Parts: sequence; structure tokens; C-alpha cells
Amino acid sequence: MMVDLAIVTPDAWTYRFAVMLTLAVIVATMGLLANSAAVVIGAMLLAPLMTPVLGTAAALAMGLPRKIARSTTRVVIATIWSISVAYVLGALLTTAPYGSEIIGRTRPDIKDLVVALAAGFAGSYATVRRDASAALPGVAVAVALVPPLGVVGLYLQAGEMKFAWGAFLLYLTNLAAIILASVITFVVTGFVPPRRLATITPRILAGTAISVAAVIAVSVLLQQAATNAAKAAEDEQALVDTIDQWIEGLALERTGYSLDGDYLSVDIAGTDAPPDDSELQALLRPILGDVRLDVQWTRTQRATTTTVAPTTTTQLSNDEVLIANASVVVADWFAEVATADYEIQGVFLDGDRHIRIAASGVGDPPDSAARELLRTRLIDVGLTEGYRLNWTPSLAVSDGTIPPTPVEVRQQAMSDYLTGTLLNTGTALESLTFDGTTIRADLIGETAPDATELTTQLLLLAGADVDVQLYFVERRLLPTTTSTSEP
Repeated sequence: MMVDLAIVTPDAWTYRFAVMLTLAVIVATMGLLANSAAVVIGAMLLAPLMTPVLGTAAALAMGLPRKIARSTTRVVIATIWSISVAYVLGALLTTAPYGSEIIGRTRPDIKDLVVALAAGFAGSYATVRRDASAALPGVAVAVALVPPLGVVGLYLQAGEMKFAWGAFLLYLTNLAAIILASVITFVVTGFVPPRRLATITPRILAGTAISVAAVIAVSVLLQQAATNAAKAAEDEQALVDTIDQWIEGLALERTGYSLDGDYLSVDIAGTDAPPDDSELQALLRPILGDVRLDVQWTRTQRATTTTVAPTTTTQLSNDEVLIANASVVVADWFAEVATADYEIQGVFLDGDRHIRIAASGVGDPPDSAARELLRTRLIDVGLTEGYRLNWTPSLAVSDGTIPPTPVEVRQQAMSDYLTGTLLNTGTALESLTFDGTTIRADLIGETAPDATELTTQLLLLAGADVDVQLYFVERRLLPTTTSTSEP
């Protein structure tokens, strides 16, 4: 019995334990990533971690301080090693999004504690009663120790600390319940010799008290987690109801949403244009507080009217620069995140001075993470923080042409800038070329413009330190001479 519980260990026990534990973690992690319950169950049966856990309980029941320290150290080292192996495998092979086998181990509750207590009694009883040893494989499945550690490693590698803590709490629940149930079982079944039981009663009571305290602490954490989960469910339902209230009465429907910290992404679809984002933000403030809101509207059909260009004002050239800068950022962003054919139909300012992007393409629009990347890039270049992407799904790019390259988009932005800036100055743009490294612009007019200001804006639109060559041809009125002759 002492050998079975690793209180007395033969030669090379540590090596064999480490090998079997590593293999069990590998099998468990692969099963978790493949979302295969059968493979995960196989890892539960392979895992030898139950041995040092039961050994810790037996050492507590017998009042053996050195054995308690050694068994506990083995459990701690095995725990850290299992998480580390899963972390490395997650970095090499992870395939998000995770399936139910992983997600289901991040939300433990009181039911898991009850199962662990019952399985702990069964496992320790099967250990001291040879006629019940056939139940040990079932115990290993009921209180799996290795799969939750695999989930911890995967979520740590993904940077999801909340879910990693949930899986680790499940592991702590199983661990504390098994030790408490096993200490009680080892004492009641006579595993501890009666003479020793009479002489070390204070030690046994102290060990049992520690185990009870651990289970109580885990129970409090589980209850707190259950309360937080219930509150999160209420907030989520309130969020959904608020979004539906915002689009009530319009030909729109909610197709999805994503809340990450203080960033909320809402996807809606329909033929009507959505209301102003500020209205939704005001409705959500009592629920979520101040959040960064990103609303994506997917039109189910194209509008029948055409966009009318705004009347030219004294601020037109500034708006053109703003739109040109945004066009460059949007073109680069689409080239990076698009997974199918797409067409940028326009980038312009709406009445609230927010950037509005009209685009269409095959399949779904870029996801919320990609849209947050676009928001960050627009802010980085000093543009307005608010923007809206209007996406029209299509079977193919409307005219069958290849979308312009980022260089072509930048060249068009430079041409639009020079044309607007030189308007009504007596100077005009004859031609402009840009190959990614050199900008050449040919200007013609009566008075040469300020080359410094033009160069600064062209470098800004180029997005890099390139060579700017501005050529100016003076345009003069040639005088004519008239000759007189005798009639």
C-alpha cells in the first residue's frame, strides 16, 4: 500500500512518473485542441497524478510530516510541469477558436466539488480495498486532474487569464476534495494502525482541519464564480435587449456582437441605415459604462440613390486631405486583412465628421479584431476616432477588375490633393507618377507654388520617406506683333 501511494518509492520511480505524466499531458492537450472527448478520456486513464495526490492524503492521515512535504512537493512540481507542457504545445499547435472540451473546463461550480468529493471517497476506498480496485479507472475519469491543467496552459499561452483561472479553479476543486475525502477514508477504513491513530490524533486532526479549510476556501471561490457568471448573464441579456431597442422599428436585425473589456463591436444588417452611434452609447452607459463602440452595418441590398458631392466650401481642401489620408490607411488595411475579393466604393465624411467607408466583397466583412486594428491606425495618423464600415456582400467584385494596389491608392490621393490645393491659384497639375520610392509631379502655371508645403503633404500621403521631385513650367502670355501694309 505504501508503495502504491508512492509514500515508499522504488528506484527510478520519479523518471517513470515524469515520462507517463508528460505523455498524458500531450495526449490530453491534443484531445482538447481536437475537441475529442474520447482522446481526453484516454489521457485521464494514462495520467499518474492521482498517485502523489492520494499519497499526500495518506501521509496526512498517518501524521508523517516528511512524507507530507515530499508528496506535496511532487504534486506542485507535476502541476507546474503539466501546465508548461500544455503551454508549449499551445504555442506550436493552437488552432483557435477553442471547442467545448476546452471551454467546458473554464466554468466550475459546486456540482464539480460534490463530484470530486464522491470520487475522492471512491478512489481512496478502492486503494485500501483490493476487491474494489476495479473502480480506479472510473475514478480517474470522474476527477480528471490533467485535462484542466492542459486548459490552463493553453489559455495562458493565448493570454486569456480569466479562462486560465477558471480551469485552474476546477483543478484546485478536484485536488482539495480528493485529499479531504481520502484523509477521512484512510482513517475510517483502518488504513492507519490503531496504536498510531491513538498517539498522533492531534496531527491527524490538524491535517483534516487543513483539508477542510482548503475545501471551504474552494467552495467560496466557486460560489463567487457562480455569482459572477449569473451577473454576467444578466448584463449580457440587458446588452442584447438594449441593442434591439436601438434598432426597433427599422428594417434592421442584430447579427452579432463582441464585448472585449471597454471595446464593444456590434454587427447589424438590413436595408435601413442605422441610427447614430451616440444614441446606442447613451443607452448602454447604465449597463456597461463608457465603452468604445464600433457598429458595423451590412446592407442587404444596394441603395438606389447616388451620393451627391458636398458643396465646395473654404474647408474643401482640408477635407480632401483628410479623406485622402483615410483612403490610404483603409486601402492598406484591406490589403492586409481581406481574405477574398473586395471593392472599396468610397471613403468620405458623414455629417458628424466621422469617416464612413463603403465597401463590398465576397463573404463576411472583416471581423471585430480587424476593425479594431483599423480604428487604431486611423487614430495613429491623427484622424477622427469614429468610423463606420458599410459592407455589401456580393458573389464577386462588381466590375471584375483587380482592386487598386496600395501604391496606386496613394498616387491617386496625391493627385487629388494637388488638384484641390492648386485650384484657383493659376497653377495646375499636368501629371503625377509614384512607383513606391519616387514622386514626380509636373506643374504648370504663372507663379511657382510653395514647394516646401507641397512636399510635406506628399510625404505624408506617401507614408514613408521617399524622393519628391516637383517640376514647374512657367506659363507666359506671348506678345504678338502686327504689321501694316498698304491697301
